[in-house]
Amino acid sequence: MRLNVEQMENIVWKVGGSQTDPGLRKLRLDLIVDAFENFMENGTGFAYGELGGFLLAMHSVDVFSGKRKAYEFLFLVDEHKQPETASRLLAEFEAGAKADGCETAVTGAHAGFADWKKVDRFYRMKGYSFLSESMQKIL
Repeated sequence: MRLNVEQMENIVWKVGGSQTDPGLRKLRLDLIVDAFENFMENGTGFAYGELGGFLLAMHSVDVFSGKRKAYEFLFLVDEHKQPETASRLLAEFEAGAKADGCETAVTGAHAGFADWKKVDRFYRMKGYSFLSESMQKIL
């Protein structure tokens, strides 16, 4: 279900607060909610969710191709409600992106928060292919 700002805030707090993974417990939900509220208000942020999970996304023009692209910002699902909830939310994200003129969708997982093999298998089953890896350096 596509969420408004108030619904997004409620579901992010509920699902985010229920996470048991130590890495996910470190997420600053207050900062996520505040930032994403701004994205939604300026029209670039889109939120999808239900009681068992949420997917926050952004739509923008890809500076390399000039085409609209959807980017998953944060995707959390209650570990007891997978994979059905995750599949429904991903399908809603894709449908919303397509309706907004996006030609491609980019998803991923932060190395500190995911069992990459499980995430990779899930996305490949949904038709996604490997795009890139990111690197980070603490300055």
